[in-house]
Amino acid sequence: MGISSVAVFGTAQSVSDNSCTVKQNEKKFSPLFAFDKMTTRIKSMRLSEAAEYNKTDDSVDLVNQQWRDMANSGDPNTGAKYQELVKDFASKYIKEIDEKFGNGDGKLTFEEYAKSEYASMSVFDYVYNNKEAQQALKNAFRRLDYNKDKVIDEKELTVLIAAMDYDTEANVNGRITINDYMRTSIQLGSDKEVFLDKLLPYIYNSYFNQK
Repeated sequence: MGISSVAVFGTAQSVSDNSCTVKQNEKKFSPLFAFDKMTTRIKSMRLSEAAEYNKTDDSVDLVNQQWRDMANSGDPNTGAKYQELVKDFASKYIKEIDEKFGNGDGKLTFEEYAKSEYASMSVFDYVYNNKEAQQALKNAFRRLDYNKDKVIDEKELTVLIAAMDYDTEANVNGRITINDYMRTSIQLGSDKEVFLDKLLPYIYNSYFNQK
């Protein structure tokens, strides 16, 4: 296993490269399938187990081996390449979600977003009419709708994907584990102030140069 420090958004990023990296055919790779595979795995776990599960089994890779090679060689373009790959991942992901649960316009209304989330809601042992689940979805949508236009667009989904890969010290490794997914999902649905409330705007501004 090799560890490198990469400057991304002005922050030192710890990047791990190991033999269990999944080599994917980018033309056939489906972000929606990757996350479906993850949530299927989570359904077989207890909630407490999933919240602590940080192994790479059934994780979702955001980057390719080229990026990991760049990171471990100290390439100064690693940060820009990371953004490029995450944006590409999110672009494919929102299109797939919208094609399956929405109207295909490339944006997610609350109803479309909720429908996609309810498809895997058994992860949290909720049912469709559970009031707690409904409120959690409203909280999550509010946090993700950065420009408050009542839809989640490609930029906002990009921010979510990137946020899943961050730890509390702003480190990334290009891989979303079950622990990362659960941590982000729980914070998104929270009624309280959480780390994501600062992280999401920071990533949005970093990726899209908003003031």
